[in-house]
Parts: sequence; C-alpha cells; structure tokens
Amino acid sequence: MSRLRRTLPPLSTLLPFEAAARLGSFSLAANELHLTQAAISRHIKALEASVGTSLFERQHRRVVLTSAGLKLSETVRAAFAAISDDAEALRNTGADETVTVYAELALAAYWLVPRLAVLEQTRPEIDVRVITSNQSLDQVADPFDIGLQTSPRTRDKLVPAIAVQEEIFPICSPAYLARRGGSLALADIPGETLLSLRDEAFNWLDWEGFLSHFEVTPPQDANLRKHNNYAVLLQAVISGQGIALGWRHSISRLLESGAVVRVLDETYEVEDGVFAYTPRGLKPGSKAEHLFNWIGDELRSPGSEPSRSG
Repeated sequence: MSRLRRTLPPLSTLLPFEAAARLGSFSLAANELHLTQAAISRHIKALEASVGTSLFERQHRRVVLTSAGLKLSETVRAAFAAISDDAEALRNTGADETVTVYAELALAAYWLVPRLAVLEQTRPEIDVRVITSNQSLDQVADPFDIGLQTSPRTRDKLVPAIAVQEEIFPICSPAYLARRGGSLALADIPGETLLSLRDEAFNWLDWEGFLSHFEVTPPQDANLRKHNNYAVLLQAVISGQGIALGWRHSISRLLESGAVVRVLDETYEVEDGVFAYTPRGLKPGSKAEHLFNWIGDELRSPGSEPSRSG
C-alpha cells in the first residue's frame, strides 16, 4: 500500500484526464464533469507534473495526446472499465436486474418510452432505466446495456447488433397543411417555411440532400429556420411553424396521433438508418436480452402498434 501511495498519481486527476483524452477537448471534458475548463487544466498539469512528462499537445480549439499520453490513456481507460464492471456486478448481486438503455432524445421520447408502457404491462419484472442524450454512444462514460442511435456515429468503437432501414420524408402540422390548401407538391417545398436540423456531431440528411435526391433545387440557406436538436425541431413542427424532415421511427407515434402529417409520398430510404448496440454483451436468458430482442422486433416493425410481448 505504501508503494502505491508513492507511485500513483493524484487520483483526482485521472477522471479529468480520461475525459479530456476521450473527447479531445478540455472544454468538453469540463462540461461532462461539471467543472470549469480552468479546473480541468489544473488537474492535467498536476498529472503531468506527477508523471514527469507532457500528456497533451495543445492545438487550436483541441488537444491531442502525446505518445506518453496515449499509453497512459489506454491504461486508465482499461482500469476504469474493470472497476466499473466489478462495481456493476456488485450492485446487481442479490438485486433485481436493471436494464439501462441509452438512447437519442427523440428516439427515447417519441419511439421507445411510449412502447415501454405496453411492455411494462406484460413484463413488469423488467426494470428499465432510460438515459437520453444526443452524444455519440462511443463517448458515453456511464455503462449501459442497450444503445439506440439513428446513425453509425461510433467510429467503429462499438459494433451495432441490429441495423434497420429508416425512411425520411417531409412532415408538418395539420394546421400548416390546411393553410396551404390541404396538399403540396414536391416542387412547392423550396418555397415553404422549412425547418432545418444542423448538428455538427452528425451529418444529418437535411433539405439540400433530400431535395437534390429528387432533382429539385434546394432553397437558399438563408430561408431555412435552423435547429440543432431534433426533439426541439419536432415541437416546432407540431406547433405549426413549418415543414421538417421526419425520421419514421422517431415520429411514428406522432403520425398515429395526428400531431403531425406526412406532406409528400416521396421517401428517402436509408438502408441502415437506426442502430441498436450492446457494448457489454447480453447474458442468455437475462432481462437485458429479452428487452433487446423486443426492441429489435419493434424496430423491424416501425409502422405497427407496440408488441404485447409475453
């Protein structure tokens, strides 16, 4: 124990180091850990002083690991993963299994949670914990059993266990369409009020890509009302502020309820558009495996009512 105390770096510096190394940014690490950027910088300097070498190269708006930093990062991440796995195993010892699902906000709010209400009626023993974020799953620090994401943003760090087709098409509120005489043609779309999704973390299909696919000239960028959050964009659609592109899995319940309507018959199909991940694997016969299989069935039947799994 005395040797560990002499050789270990300050333990308070390791979490900030792991976050900065993973995210490539002191400011993003600060946001994740609810610290200031200055505090992250102090922790890194203290760690560098302890190990006697530089761990990062400071570049414009980002930081890059040195060779020493990369080696330490791999060691720290492996150690944290081992500690996390052991702690999770201890939490589950003698207790009911809680299945954690990490999902994009819109998928969770408009697709997953309404369906879980049906699952809870037939399998009340499955305790589901839903965490929502638009952060790429490979950057999520907290452990999860199942991840849901509408894009392959994991850069090969996680391999999807399920990939299903997605359909993308214009949607608006019934009131908005009524103001336009009850129908619109594809050629009319560039002249309408278009709600645009811009997210630097993911190359979402936007109006330029959708309209160009159908050989229609896209609108000027200045004519678009831009949002950086899909759930907020959907609320703008529901309130009648304009037309947006809808991802069928995320909006299926809104279509069924009549909160939004489809504007055109044209559909942009994405072969692999919605992904489910199991980063920690699934124990055969476990509640997590049952939930994952149920989610898979639901994803493959996006237009159906929630399945009453028995």
